[in-house]
Amino acid sequence: MITRYIIVSRFNSDIGLSQEYHITDSLTEKWIAYRMEIFNRFTRKSLEFQTNQEFLCLLTFHPDSTDIIQKELLKYPPLPSNIVFTSDKKSLIENYILNADQLYLSNLDSDDMYHPKFIQFLHDHKVQSDKPLLIYKNGYIFNTNTGIINNYYCQSPPFFTEVFDVKDYLSYAMYYPPLAHGYMEYFAHETILDPMFIVILHNRNTWPNYRYHVAQVFQDQQVLGNWQEILKEYLLI
Repeated sequence: MITRYIIVSRFNSDIGLSQEYHITDSLTEKWIAYRMEIFNRFTRKSLEFQTNQEFLCLLTFHPDSTDIIQKELLKYPPLPSNIVFTSDKKSLIENYILNADQLYLSNLDSDDMYHPKFIQFLHDHKVQSDKPLLIYKNGYIFNTNTGIINNYYCQSPPFFTEVFDVKDYLSYAMYYPPLAHGYMEYFAHETILDPMFIVILHNRNTWPNYRYHVAQVFQDQQVLGNWQEILKEYLLI
C-alpha cells in the first residue's frame, strides 16, 4: 500500500475568517511580515527537523496576498522542496497523491510546532479502521515572551490527522470545506496521549484568553522540572 503524508497549515487563507478580518488584518504587509517571522522561527524548524522527511507541507495563503508573501519569503533562506507556500492547495495535493492508496492529512497552525518525530509516528502507527481520525490531545504550551513552558491538554485541539482512502478523498472529501478544530472531537477518533505538539504563545495569538487559561506560563518561574529537556527536544534551545 502506498501512503502519502501531508500537513496543511492555513497561513492567511482560513475560510472561517470573516471578509472584514481579511481586509483589515491578515492581507496586510504588517500582519504577513510578523507571522512569517513567527513561522520561520518556530513552525519551519519543526518541519525542517522532522526525523522522517517523507511528507509534504502546504502553507496556504489568500491569492490577494501573493505579492506580499513572495516578498517576505525572500527575506529568509529558501524553503526545502517539501515545504510550499501556495494559493492552489487542491492541485498540489492531487498531484502528490496520484497513484497512492492512502492519505494522512494533518493540520497545523502556522505559528505552532509538531514534535520532531511526528511524521515518523504517522509512518509507524496502525490506524483503526473504524476511527480514521487521530487527535493529539497532549502537548506543551510555550510563552515566547517569558520563556516559560508547561504541559497543555486540549479536548479538541488544532493538532489532528485525518486518514483517507485516496479514491474517496479525490471523489468527494477534498471538496468539503475544512472544519474548525473544535468540531473534530465529535467524529469517531483515536486519542493520542503522547505529547505531540507545542502551542507557541506570542504577541498576536488569536485567542486572548490564554492569559487566564494558562496563567502559569505568564509568571516568572519555570513550572516543569524537565523544561530544558523539552525545549531541547523541540530544538528551541
